[in-house]
Amino acid sequence: MTGVSAMQALPALDDYLMRCLINSTIEGVSKTETISSDIIQRAVDQNINQAVDWTKVQSLETIGIDEIALRKGHDSYVTVISAKAEDSLPIIIAILEGREKDTVKSLLQSIPANLSSTVKHVCTDMYDGYVNAAIEVCGALVPYTFKN
Repeated sequence: MTGVSAMQALPALDDYLMRCLINSTIEGVSKTETISSDIIQRAVDQNINQAVDWTKVQSLETIGIDEIALRKGHDSYVTVISAKAEDSLPIIIAILEGREKDTVKSLLQSIPANLSSTVKHVCTDMYDGYVNAAIEVCGALVPYTFKN
């Protein structure tokens, strides 16, 4: 029998769903992908605070920092750190619990030197914690884009 087994497909589905969450919400992805928000929530839960395997990352170029509200009105967030190299699909670097500056700063500081030298741009919303974490780690010379 040829093809992809269900167990092989799950990481690919998780990766796809995590990319869909960039600049979106669980509910938004649920609607656009016609998939249960519970399935997306499980994928997010499985990926929160996982160790980053930097050996799988070739280049960062643009780093994205954004949060997702897990439940409306419950002040429950995760921070999505993504990257996009010029000729590739976006990748999810990490999903961090909460939206604290120190958590984001710690993740950015963990970027190996060979990859930090590939950062050309940072895109984040205007939340001070994200902006300040990025400036403190990446420096003021890296161009920043802010979104509402």
